Amino acid sequence: MVSIFALFEYEVEGKVYQQELCVDTIVPPDVGSTLTIGYDPDNPEHIYLRSGKGYVALYIIAAVFAVVGVAMMINQ
Repeated sequence: MVSIFALFEYEVEGKVYQQELCVDTIVPPDVGSTLTIGYDPDNPEHIYLRSGKGYVALYIIAAVFAVVGVAMMINQ
């Protein structure tokens, strides 16, 4: 997993915001790609990443290692 700082540009009620956010991901997104973010309606400058696709891949990889580890222990 790698941590990157990504610059997000988004619009709320006609005002354009730009915020930097640290993103933990397995595969860094391409420059100019679109990611889904959420924001605090009371303070639109506070954003958070809503996409969990990177974590899904991480959980799948962890599950595979767990299954292989258990299979190796059973076969000893």
